[in-house]
Amino acid sequence: MSEPKRPHDERVRAFLAPEFVAVLWGELVAVHATELFGMMSQGRKTGLLFIERRGVERLFGFVGGELVFGTSTAGTEADDAPAAVLGLLREQPGGAFTFLRAPAAKIPRAFPPRNTQHVVLDSLRKLDETSRLAG
Repeated sequence: MSEPKRPHDERVRAFLAPEFVAVLWGELVAVHATELFGMMSQGRKTGLLFIERRGVERLFGFVGGELVFGTSTAGTEADDAPAAVLGLLREQPGGAFTFLRAPAAKIPRAFPPRNTQHVVLDSLRKLDETSRLAG
């Protein structure tokens, strides 16, 4: 993938500002979503992570590596960041991502900063519990 992926959904595009710069992008075949969240957290990144998979667009905001925002075009996830993380991890691999670096003041904030790794680990726990109940 030689060009960064851009959102098609108008609601998702509305969160992007001209000063946001695409600095990392690729396919979710080479990088797993949990690795992306780990890079955001451990690298203390500030910006927006856009992920598109099978027609669903998700956008996550980070300030200093902590999750402060999340939205999704999937109706069951909407503006619920933990649900969007869970939905992303529940799906089969594939899709594309773009990380846009941005000033902290420009990142939308929907809730107080949350430890990104805790949100991901909680989602993985939920996936494990549902697979054990189903199995």
